[in-house]
Amino acid sequence: MIRHEELFSNKDLKNLIVPLFLEQLLVALVGIADVFVIGFVGEAAVSGVLLVNSFNTIFIYLFTALSSGGAVVISQYIGKQETGRAGQAAT
Repeated sequence: MIRHEELFSNKDLKNLIVPLFLEQLLVALVGIADVFVIGFVGEAAVSGVLLVNSFNTIFIYLFTALSSGGAVVISQYIGKQETGRAGQAAT
């Protein structure tokens, strides 16, 4: 049986949940704050802000998906003990 060293403990992984949750919360709060600030101008302005906020959210999720996919590829290389290829994938 091959024993691998753990790069991250379960505690480390649980600690990552808090920043990820806060990031998503802040993204939502920025959209809500935009609507509150522009809400006094009129319905057309609110519609415009909501439309732009929707595109902003789509781009954030797109880039989050790309970074998650990259992390999976890099993790596979690290798991295979191919740190050189992991570094290339990271760049």
